[in-house]
Amino acid sequence: MEALEFYKFIGATLGFISIAFAIWDRLFRYRPSISITTEIHSGGTQPSVRLRIKNQAPYDIIIEKIWSSSPYYRVDSANTLRATLLGAFGNAGPILLAPSEERFLRIAENEINGVTASSLDLRVRFRVDWTRGDHPLFRPCPVFLWSSGRDMEQRKRASELFAQETAGEG
Repeated sequence: MEALEFYKFIGATLGFISIAFAIWDRLFRYRPSISITTEIHSGGTQPSVRLRIKNQAPYDIIIEKIWSSSPYYRVDSANTLRATLLGAFGNAGPILLAPSEERFLRIAENEINGVTASSLDLRVRFRVDWTRGDHPLFRPCPVFLWSSGRDMEQRKRASELFAQETAGEG
């Protein structure tokens, strides 16, 4: 009887481990990576701040929506009128990303009653709602990124300095 109890214990333990792995695999594994970067325009204009989203999965993922916690910032792809309008209402999406594909989405500042976001130095949270291309019924946990107006301005200044240094070398 003791061997049978041990066998049941091992089976139950392995069952719990496999359930935990399945939950982790469906909700957290291969989450897209997001970061804030800048893009330097070829015309010599001021660099723009971008939200970089990269698919880490070996399958397609769908970026359903991108939310900004602050009304002073919006994210849009600025490639189409529809994307710009969705961004103006505070969210962007949907976007399909192939394996290892990345997109750079524009982070635009809204001016509210003559006050800009950079003058307030607010913290902002970007939330990316996404789903897997191979299991569209499961809703994985969203990805979050915290930033601030000061952080975005520092990134702009750093890219301007880099552009000046590389232009001086060439």
